[in-house]
Amino acid sequence: MVKVYLEAIELVYDHGLGCNWSFSASIAVAGVGVGAGVDVSVDPPIRPESLPQLLYRDVIPGEATLALSATAVEHDLWPDWGSAQRALHLCCPCYRKTERIVLPVHVVENECLGTDPECETLWHFVFRVELEPLRPLASRRPAPPATFEVTPAGPYHVGQEVRLSVPAPRPGWRYEWDFDGDGIPDATGPEARYRLHAGSNLITLIITDPQGNRSTVIRGLRVVPAKPGKLEGACAWLWLALPLAALGGLILWLA
Repeated sequence: MVKVYLEAIELVYDHGLGCNWSFSASIAVAGVGVGAGVDVSVDPPIRPESLPQLLYRDVIPGEATLALSATAVEHDLWPDWGSAQRALHLCCPCYRKTERIVLPVHVVENECLGTDPECETLWHFVFRVELEPLRPLASRRPAPPATFEVTPAGPYHVGQEVRLSVPAPRPGWRYEWDFDGDGIPDATGPEARYRLHAGSNLITLIITDPQGNRSTVIRGLRVVPAKPGKLEGACAWLWLALPLAALGGLILWLA
């Protein structure tokens, strides 16, 4: 299994004449496990001002060949065009590798005769292809169970800040913290800080290893309600005493 990432990164005008150009690229994939082949059309077309532009991304099983074609067309009274092609063999790389590909596209002007070099326009299409080998699913190791520690230990109160940490973090692994349950990481890294609030405090930790295996743990922190202070208690007795005093005064007045 090979993960392929292909993008156009540059379109360079070398020399020549003419104007009103359009450019395009096409990709054909064929090989073991792909069948008769897959033709991929690039939409939108390549434009110099919109580069870099993703052209193709997929996981290809087995040995495969990717045929990359680039075309330049000048739209004038007599349209002039030229193209170039290169085949890339995507068989079983041992490690991730990136290659820079340059396709020179020569366009001969129909208005000119002979071998005058001024009557030929040259464009260089520059692409980047990245290949990443993938292990079969059967040989992948599952990520270890996700776990984290909270410091200090409870009980916890509203507004208190706690430290979240992963014991024995591993280099190259990704640690993502979600505090509001929307699926978007609110913090990354093996350590994070979190301030407790009233209500439920659910903390989600997602661990992803370099192979893409993931494990998740969700942990809730219980917040202890704040006890009423002396002033709060006095206010409560005051609000209770006022109606009683008013009722007693009414009875005396009626008497």
